[in-house]
Amino acid sequence: MDNGLVMIARGYKMEVGTAPDHAFDSIFSGNTVEMCPVGALTATTYRFKARPWELKRIPSVCNNCSVGCNVRTDVRVDKIMRNVSRANDAIDDGWLCDRGRWGFEFVNSPQRLRTPMIRRNGQLSAVSWDQAFYLISSRLGDIINKHGKKAVGGIGSTRTTNEEAYLFQKLLRQVIGTPHVDHHHG
Repeated sequence: MDNGLVMIARGYKMEVGTAPDHAFDSIFSGNTVEMCPVGALTATTYRFKARPWELKRIPSVCNNCSVGCNVRTDVRVDKIMRNVSRANDAIDDGWLCDRGRWGFEFVNSPQRLRTPMIRRNGQLSAVSWDQAFYLISSRLGDIINKHGKKAVGGIGSTRTTNEEAYLFQKLLRQVIGTPHVDHHHG
C-alpha cells in the first residue's frame, strides 16, 4: 500500500504532511493535488506560473502509455502549463498517473525541433516543412528503387497516442511496403 498523507497537529495548527520517516511514494500522487477541496495542496510544476482563467482548456488523450487516459491540457500562450484528469469511467475512472500528469515537459523544451533542417555542404539550414517532406520522400524513393522496400524501416516514438502509432505502422506497412516497424523506448 502507498504511504499517504496525514494530518499533523490539531485545530488551527493542523497541516497536511507525510507520516514521520515515510515518503509519500505513489505513482498517483498528483491526484491528491487535483482532489484537494480547498487548494491547500498545489503542484510545484504549475504553482505561480498561471492563473486558471488565463488558460485555454483542451480535451486530449495522454500519450505516455497505451492506456489512453483522458486528460485536459491547460495551455497559456502556446505553452502547456499542466495536464489534469478528464473523467472517462470506461478508461481511467478519472484517475491520472504522475507520468501522464507531469510527462509533458518535452513539448515545451527549447531543444525540441521547431523548424526542419537540411544539411547542405556540411552546414544545416532551415527549410519549410514542404521542402523537408519532399526531400524525405525523394530519398526514400531512391533507396527503395535501388535496394527494395525492405531496405527501409521506421522507428516510432513512445510519445504518441495509440491512434498515431497505428497510422505510423500503416504508413510503413501499407504505403511504403516495408515490414520493418519498431519503436524506441527510453
